[in-house]
Amino acid sequence: MLSSKYVDEGAVFDVDHPDAIDHLEELVVRFDPALLIVIDERLIEKILNQAEGIAPRTRRHLPSGSHFSARASFSKWAQSRDISMPESAHCRQLEDALPLLSAWKEIFIKKNGSSGGAGVTHVTGEEELSAAWKMIGPGEEVLVQKALRGIVGVTDMMVNHGKVQAWVCSEKWRTVSTYGPSIARRLCVPDGMEELAKKVASETGFHGLCGFDWVIDHEDGMPRLIEFHPRPPSGFGLGRWAGVDYVTAAAALIGTGKEGYQAPDPKAFSRKSICCYFPDHPSISIKQGHWHELLNWLPGSRCRSWALLPWDDPKLLVRLMTGWLKH
Repeated sequence: MLSSKYVDEGAVFDVDHPDAIDHLEELVVRFDPALLIVIDERLIEKILNQAEGIAPRTRRHLPSGSHFSARASFSKWAQSRDISMPESAHCRQLEDALPLLSAWKEIFIKKNGSSGGAGVTHVTGEEELSAAWKMIGPGEEVLVQKALRGIVGVTDMMVNHGKVQAWVCSEKWRTVSTYGPSIARRLCVPDGMEELAKKVASETGFHGLCGFDWVIDHEDGMPRLIEFHPRPPSGFGLGRWAGVDYVTAAAALIGTGKEGYQAPDPKAFSRKSICCYFPDHPSISIKQGHWHELLNWLPGSRCRSWALLPWDDPKLLVRLMTGWLKH
C-alpha cells in the first residue's frame, strides 16, 4: 500500500488475478476519486482490451482508444498522427524483420505487454535476430524500431484533457539495466522537447499524470518519441529542482486550482542537474559493485541526493527508509 500524505486511498493489485478489474471498479465506484492513477501498464492494457461495457467508471480515468493497449498499436497510431518517432515497422515473422535489420544495421525488437525495459531486445546481426525471435510467440506482432544512438530520457507531464499543465525533462543518467528504469536522472531541456510534449499531449488527449521516453536523433539533434506511458513515470519528484510546481498543477487537474502552464527552467537546475533516487540508486550501486556511485551521497557532491527525499511527507519518508533498511 502506498503511504503518502498526498494519496487519499491506495491499493495493490495482482494484475494476473481474474477479478482484478472488477475489484478496481468496485473501489472507483465506492470512493469516486477526483484523480485515479493506475501505475501498472499491464493493468491499463488489460482494462482497455476488455469489451466497452467492462469497468465503465474506471475507464473515465484512463485514455480512450485501443491504440493505448499495446506498443505496436500505439506506434501505428502515433505515426498516423505525425508524431515524431524513430523509423519502425510491425512484424509477425522473422522474414519480415530481416530486411529492416539489413537497412537499419541496428534495431530494437519490442514485445507488447511489457514495460520498464522488459521485452526490449537490441539486435545488430542476423544470429542475434534469430535468437531473439525464438522468444516471441508464433504469429505475435512486435514493434521493430530503428536504433538511434543518441541521448535517451523521459519527459514527465501533467496533462488536462490533452493540454499540458506542467512538464519536466531528464536524461536517463543511470539505470538498473541497459534498458531498465532509472536510478538517477540528469535534468535537461533538449531543443524541440516542448513542441514534442505538447504534440504528444494534444494527440493522445490524455488526462492525468503521464510521460514518454525519447531519444535524440543525431542527424538533426531533435527528440523522437520512443514510448508513451499512460501512467506516471518516476521523475515527478524532480519538478522543484527544475522550477516546476507539480502540486499547483495537480490542483488544477482535480478542479481545486487555476489552470496554468509550467515548463522546466534551466536556470533553476544550478550546478546540480543530476538527481539520484532513494533508495534505488545506493541499493543498486551496492548490488552491482559500483562503489564510486556512493560518492554522490556525500556532502559537496555534484549530485542532488538526500535533498530529494520527501522530508515534508513523513508517511512516504518512513516507507522509503524502511525499504532501504530491508535491503
